[in-house]
Amino acid sequence: GLSSPMPYRLLRRSLHDGLQRLWRMRGADGGFGGAGASDGRTTSLVVLALASAKFFHVPAPAEPAALDAWLAAHPGTSAGERAALTFAACFADQGKPTEATVQD
Repeated sequence: GLSSPMPYRLLRRSLHDGLQRLWRMRGADGGFGGAGASDGRTTSLVVLALASAKFFHVPAPAEPAALDAWLAAHPGTSAGERAALTFAACFADQGKPTEATVQD
């Protein structure tokens, strides 16, 4: 397990470094995605990574709420993307999903 301090420190450092690198990949519009275009699914995964870091007390480059504006401005283009965005919004402290936000 992680009872020994050394592996835990190495894991925390690796997670911290990975989050820093991920944050540097943020797009010009404030979101995340591949090929230069931000998308809801990728940005949602970043929100979850930031929320997980916060939960496990790993230093992160930003709070999940740093992506609130991007999440609010991008409703999603498919049912799957809207579901991912709604889930991420909950983790970014935007509130609980409503029936209107998850309808297709």
